[in-house]
Amino acid sequence: MNQILLVASIFATGLLTGANLDICAKQLPSRHKLGINSYVQFINKADLGVGKILYALVGIGSTLLIIMTTIIFFIENPQLTISNIPLIIAAILTLIHLFCTIKSVPLMLSIESISDNKDLLEYTISRYEKWQRSKLITQTFIFVCLLLFLLYY
Repeated sequence: MNQILLVASIFATGLLTGANLDICAKQLPSRHKLGINSYVQFINKADLGVGKILYALVGIGSTLLIIMTTIIFFIENPQLTISNIPLIIAAILTLIHLFCTIKSVPLMLSIESISDNKDLLEYTISRYEKWQRSKLITQTFIFVCLLLFLLYY
């Protein structure tokens, strides 16, 4: 297997995990201090501006790299061993993370169009936060699994 592909998967996953951590640990909790209107202004400038392109590139890139790494590895090494279980888990978690992303992205994108309805905005951001936390948990485990696989590889 191409080790460059594995290292690229780890790098992209690390970037995505860091971005998710920033959103969950810093950005989302700050809405309670800033107030919903200020927070929505921030989201419109950051996450729905340049962030929309950046998150999409890193997210899609990370997913494709992990899937390609897994496929190529098992084409070259079709035998299942204990050492490649972390890669299998990472691939499964990647699909779960993709599902969480499919659920969270429309919520984030809808914020711009509902910014004048405070109750709906609070509800939408709360739902987004739950999916975002799910993404952080899965992404963190994906990152750890890929690192373990690199150690065993």
